[in-house]
Amino acid sequence: MSRDVATIAIYPEEGKSHSSAHDLSALAAYTQSLLHALPEEARKQHVVLTNLKTPSPHVFLDQQIEIHEVWKKGTLTYFFHILRRLRTISSLRIVHLQHEFNQFGGTATLPFIPLMLGIIRFFMRCKVVVTLHEVFGKDLLDPALAGNYCLPIPVALARPLFKLYYRILSCVTDEFIVQHPRIEQVLRKEMGVKTPSTILPIGTETHVVPADRENARVKYGIPPGRKLLMFFGTLDWRKGLDVLLDAFEQLPSGEYFLLIGGGQPVRIQHRPEYITWHAKLMERVKANPAIRHIGFVPDDDLPLLFAAADLVVLPYVVPQIMSAVINHAASYERPFIGSDAFNGQVDPVALFQATPDDLTRKIQWAFAEGKNRLIAYSLRYKTDHAWERGARIMLGAYARALGKTDAETDRDDLTALDK
Repeated sequence: MSRDVATIAIYPEEGKSHSSAHDLSALAAYTQSLLHALPEEARKQHVVLTNLKTPSPHVFLDQQIEIHEVWKKGTLTYFFHILRRLRTISSLRIVHLQHEFNQFGGTATLPFIPLMLGIIRFFMRCKVVVTLHEVFGKDLLDPALAGNYCLPIPVALARPLFKLYYRILSCVTDEFIVQHPRIEQVLRKEMGVKTPSTILPIGTETHVVPADRENARVKYGIPPGRKLLMFFGTLDWRKGLDVLLDAFEQLPSGEYFLLIGGGQPVRIQHRPEYITWHAKLMERVKANPAIRHIGFVPDDDLPLLFAAADLVVLPYVVPQIMSAVINHAASYERPFIGSDAFNGQVDPVALFQATPDDLTRKIQWAFAEGKNRLIAYSLRYKTDHAWERGARIMLGAYARALGKTDAETDRDDLTALDK
């Protein structure tokens, strides 16, 4: 079986399903889950080029997908190693970049991304598909918010530079994939991008095995009888953990327990602004014996983590159009609530205003009368957002990039891409 499609992305190390604490990238689990959802014959046609986990290059098979660890994150020569490996794949027809700004390292690595894709498209004659996992439009680059991103340049300069970047990227891309119609609108209206695009939402795992709840609570030292709230994800100001801490202090003492799982964002963890913010946050956490921060959560512990939780809380303070945490909660069939940052994306039954007072009321409602409704919504969300649906959408994007018709794309394998 020839390898027709190459994906460039952060990918878990052999035998794992999430990135390491060192990489701390949701891109790893996203890419693996999406590719695992492909039919077997399609997986056999895929190769993944990912970052080195050890000093030496490593190749292994993951559910028939060929994984090559070829480039080192943080070095400007990453694109050279990727291109060199791509040239060895004689049957290659499509190259798919899972795009994150910090995927290859710092700001200095960014100009080489469109350069690399240009060489792949115009000199290697492959079709290029790019999934944009973040698009910085006006909403995100609002001056009142942008300072918290720790951008290395002023917002007034960042806006035109982002627009220029997306326009250049569109010149070397045959098809974009985005996760929501609002991102597509930003590309079209704000960035002036005309490249065809496909909407592929983040998916849910339909075959996860839930862990035992009591064992999970023992592992994390949850006092008996406590109602366990869980915050999960990278400790980033956008996630609103400050709001949750304020709300938690308003809940009846001795009735609730808060478990916080998540590491620091690799891109900004060394910035002075972030260090100050994080230090103040940790002071509040350590001062309350009913709050426990367990740090980065290995992928093997995710079933236990979600089994322990009575309610997953997402108090985000910046508008959101997707969340991997919601998908995790739904995959493990746990009830979740999110702030109004998810307006239009999440059923109103699960929403609250991003204020301590409203969050306090929502938590109390969830335990008093809303839990069954929230669990029912979580189950519905899991079914509606299965990764298998996303895999079919991705195959359609590949086929369109190759100029196939809609009738040819309505298939469950990659035979539609054959010559």
